[in-house]
Amino acid sequence: MKAETGIHNIYVPFCRSNYQLNNVLSTEEREALSTGHKRTSALSQQGSLSSLLRPLQDIADRSGTSDRIVRIIIPAVLAEIHRTGEPCWLWGSEKWLTLCQQHRSGRPLIAAFAFHLGPFPSPFSLPHHGAPSLYASAIYGREFFTQELNRLTDSLVSLGYKRRNQKNQLSALLGILMMMNSNPQLESFTTDLLWRAQKYHDRGIARTVGRVSHALASMGIIKSPVRMRNYQEWREKPTEDIAQAWVAWCRRWRETSVLRPRSRESQYSFILRCGLWLAREHPEIREPSDWTMEICASFIAAVGRMKVGELSLGTAQGMRRSSRSGEPMLPNSRAGFVYAVRRFMIDYENWGWGRLKFSPSRHLSTPDTPLFRQGVNPRVIDDPVWLKLVWASLNLRQEDLLSEIHYPLSMLQAMAVIWTHAGLRQNELMRLTAGCIIPQSEDINRDDGSTIPAGTLCYLNVPAGKTSKAFVKPVSAAVKKYVDIWLAE
Repeated sequence: MKAETGIHNIYVPFCRSNYQLNNVLSTEEREALSTGHKRTSALSQQGSLSSLLRPLQDIADRSGTSDRIVRIIIPAVLAEIHRTGEPCWLWGSEKWLTLCQQHRSGRPLIAAFAFHLGPFPSPFSLPHHGAPSLYASAIYGREFFTQELNRLTDSLVSLGYKRRNQKNQLSALLGILMMMNSNPQLESFTTDLLWRAQKYHDRGIARTVGRVSHALASMGIIKSPVRMRNYQEWREKPTEDIAQAWVAWCRRWRETSVLRPRSRESQYSFILRCGLWLAREHPEIREPSDWTMEICASFIAAVGRMKVGELSLGTAQGMRRSSRSGEPMLPNSRAGFVYAVRRFMIDYENWGWGRLKFSPSRHLSTPDTPLFRQGVNPRVIDDPVWLKLVWASLNLRQEDLLSEIHYPLSMLQAMAVIWTHAGLRQNELMRLTAGCIIPQSEDINRDDGSTIPAGTLCYLNVPAGKTSKAFVKPVSAAVKKYVDIWLAE
């Protein structure tokens, strides 16, 4: 854990009890609110409106909002108080939202008034919620928001993230987390809060939640980073052409299965497509208990002849057409289809949902034929071609990049050198951590009597993955050279 240094501003919550918040307007207050001139004049000479103005002006001072905006928004709030005949701290969230809609430039300040004085609307219902950092800055104070954003950014930079663009990417999510938590202090953030924010509908913001968890873990606020993948909710597919009884069993399986979300969604799609096949070829079969050995044989035969796009379900947004539509399915896809239905049937029986008239392991086993045979199909690259790739990775320049992306050239070159010298898969590259490369400190004596001098090689430590163990790979010392250049920036 990286220890933090420096002096931080302490957040002091807004205290309503420090103010006289009456529920009824006095006669003097009603008179002072009666005209626009009187309401505007009250900003400099509060007079009988002091109890109404003090909390509004204190919140405005905390927010860091410009005087020009304050002179527009506070009179607008006073005008609405005059129109409704009740103080603003009695308004409902709908009233605050309406006021936000009417005053575009003052929305953050109005949100701050609502947060501290009235029922605060959901942060996701605020107008123009693509800029939640503006709302959070006004609610909790710009200085404090900037301080916490800097703490997050510094923590990520210490973990190896590039400083450039970090604040832009983190600020929106930090604003949402602060408003959802009703407390802006990073020390108050919890894992549960991160999971709730992960459901935010903006894909870019949801992706950033995992990164924030790494920063919070390095600061000792949460125990460990949260692995946040597959944050999208289920994309329901049209099921009108499938027997509803079959759809119900498919959904029940999806809600019960403990597979990882992506695997579960993939297999759910397969068993729904099986229901589409049943509706076309065997409409009398509506439930797993209706299946017989003959239906199993018919299903496997159909998968063996199936073409890409033949049983497409589509989504609510429409049908997606593959570039391979009409071509035979690949063996891996055929085997995956059969496996999904077999697992569904096995789970159906094992979970006590019913009895089957056949053995799924036997009658829905994957045929050992070329049509279903799974395997790798490696591409052989000639040595001269590969040497060109190695040379290109060692001599990568800015003008070689296809676009002006925000990743630094040194990082891209380090990744390219690791790939050309270590041959790692994409998921293995993604798991690498800072400090994963150890230099060769001693000479190595080979069986043929030759010696590999110290410093010729380095050892690349690849962390364990979901289905693979951690391993160490000896690679050229050039790998460490370019990784060190990147980390030194």
